[in-house]
Amino acid sequence: DFSRVRSHHLDSLQFQREVIRPMKVCRVLRKLYCLVRIALDCVLQKFWLRGDPPVTGNLAGTTALITGATGGVGRATAEILYLHGANLILPCRDVPKGEKFRDELRALSSMRGAERGSIVILKMDLASLDSVRDAAKELGNQTIDILILNAGIMGAPFKLSVDGSVESTFAVNQLSHFLLTRLLLPNLESAKAPRIIAVSSVAASLGFIDLDDLTYRKRGYNGMRAYCDSKAANILFCEEFVRRYRSSRIKINAVHPGEVVTDISRELPWVLRRGHRLLSPILLSPTQGAWTTVAVATSKNLQHATGKFFCWIDRPCSWALPMQTRAGDPTARDLWDLSTKLTQPYVNFTQMREDSACHEKNSTSQIGNLKRHA
Repeated sequence: DFSRVRSHHLDSLQFQREVIRPMKVCRVLRKLYCLVRIALDCVLQKFWLRGDPPVTGNLAGTTALITGATGGVGRATAEILYLHGANLILPCRDVPKGEKFRDELRALSSMRGAERGSIVILKMDLASLDSVRDAAKELGNQTIDILILNAGIMGAPFKLSVDGSVESTFAVNQLSHFLLTRLLLPNLESAKAPRIIAVSSVAASLGFIDLDDLTYRKRGYNGMRAYCDSKAANILFCEEFVRRYRSSRIKINAVHPGEVVTDISRELPWVLRRGHRLLSPILLSPTQGAWTTVAVATSKNLQHATGKFFCWIDRPCSWALPMQTRAGDPTARDLWDLSTKLTQPYVNFTQMREDSACHEKNSTSQIGNLKRHA
């Protein structure tokens, strides 16, 4: 028995030396490389992003739904699309703030003589899956051409989601967007050339999804780690969407907006916030940060692109892909399955279709009323 235990112990040590330690060293080296690349991109990004926003043609008749559109990159994205004629649907946690932004957009459009689309403000809090479901139901059968999953939080103090199943950063940045996408699939399928854009980050290269510890009780919580993990989840979501909906007309891509001066850093520790302010001269403006999102959402050159990760408008950002996107890694599939399980209580497509059929006139009139108020 002793010899068997000793043999097992030696096998474990050999496994540690030959497999576990090299993997850890590779992961550390990769993180160091990615940190250097992120620093270089931060310095060089302003040289790449010059000129005018890369919008292809007039967007009249195109409907875009943008989460997180009342501030930062999302606000700039909404402004660019609206000034080029798009109709906007803006889900907001703070409806008065959304209505104020709507009025500012309309005034800016009038001042520039731009073609005016409609603006619909919806009540939606991404911290609550109930709120996401209610907002999707309120849209009814409204066709959506472009779905931009932009909203996000970074460096927030530890907090569980409303239902307590996952940590709040993952819930807001990934799980709620996963649910929203599932609920709006019929709305996207009814469009001619639907596109989904998930606003991720090169910080995804530093993320690692542990599906057994989405509450960070085992690993210990760190706000930046949670942010990096959620951005990695965004990319894995796009990858798995392409695999599962290969025959669909819907194109889905992730984008990195660049290092941008926004208030997303408000939850970071004081030292990091101070550092972010000191770097502001070399950081992008929110408008520049929106260019990659706008390009991937509207460019005819990218109309067939799907399952990609773009930065600097249309440049592939393959170096920043999470380690778990490598061939044969089941994390993307397992993440999708777990996300489906967590959101299933909020998704009942049969009931939704019945509701849509029974209340089609009410839904249409409700959206119409919203547009008239807009």
